[in-house]
Amino acid sequence: MVYDLQEPFRWLIDVAIINALEKKIFDKKDFIRTENYNIKLRPIGAKKIIKQIENQFNKTTFYLGREYRWSYIILLKTREFAQHLLGKTKNIDFIKPNVQMSRIDNFELRQKILSLTNPRAKKLGIGKSELWYLKQKVMSQRQFKIYKNIKERLIDKNGT
Repeated sequence: MVYDLQEPFRWLIDVAIINALEKKIFDKKDFIRTENYNIKLRPIGAKKIIKQIENQFNKTTFYLGREYRWSYIILLKTREFAQHLLGKTKNIDFIKPNVQMSRIDNFELRQKILSLTNPRAKKLGIGKSELWYLKQKVMSQRQFKIYKNIKERLIDKNGT
């Protein structure tokens, strides 16, 4: 039953691991090769992934009209399930909380950055060094952050 309870929230772990891999937080020293040539995390690597999972559980989302941390939402859903098992409630709410997962660096934005020339960037108020930085980040294929005002200039209909 515990496995069934965790299933609606399994994706939180998946997102934490994907973020960890995109941020390249692991080093070779975080892994060990066993006698059977299996690769396992060392304790230092496990601490790194646990920190990423904690960060994911501490992110907030709107649920039942308020903003809650994911860890608290899991607690609420567990209590709700326990109340149902004890017969204190007839119905159980299987509605998932609203998941808001949007990345700043989507494909369209990456393409706009790569096609942006220095003169066009200057017209948009983007300096040479900022343009260089953005292009480097786009070419690295890793997730990156972009200032809100720069993003607005790139997405603005007059700026495309």
